[in-house]
Amino acid sequence: MSRPARKAFDPRSEGSTSRLQTLADGFFAVAMTLLVLDLSAGTMKQPVADVLKESWPHLLLFFDGMLVLGALWFGHRNAFEYIRRTDHPHTWLTLAMLAFVAVVPWTTALVAQHRHSPLAITVYTANLATGLAWLSTWAALALVALLPLLPISGISYRVQYRLGNET
Repeated sequence: MSRPARKAFDPRSEGSTSRLQTLADGFFAVAMTLLVLDLSAGTMKQPVADVLKESWPHLLLFFDGMLVLGALWFGHRNAFEYIRRTDHPHTWLTLAMLAFVAVVPWTTALVAQHRHSPLAITVYTANLATGLAWLSTWAALALVALLPLLPISGISYRVQYRLGNET
């Protein structure tokens, strides 16, 4: 009886996941760090209460961004518990996911500075939903399905009205 044919091994097309995991950890660490750079402590002459009043959208979105990035990192880390080796398609898919991770600080800053702009909020939400899809397709679909309920229920209009009246 002959031996089963072994698949030809090409060291360029398959390898350990350690370098990819290290790169991903670096992306997540940098993105999480960049989130905090948008927070301002104000000036020396500015009262702390005024700084806090002006900073609350940035602070809220900082925690939201950290929560999203933390969930994505945790899902990525858990997925690699089951992945022994990587290949070119897997590496490129991981890099595509990391591109959305890298954009989170920018979309967070964009929506914090333009929180009354539907376009800014759309860009922010689209980026988070795309990133969430890498963690759980069901969660991303649920988010996209639930978003229309905000205007239908009237919640978004009430929030917009309140935010519009505070400035």
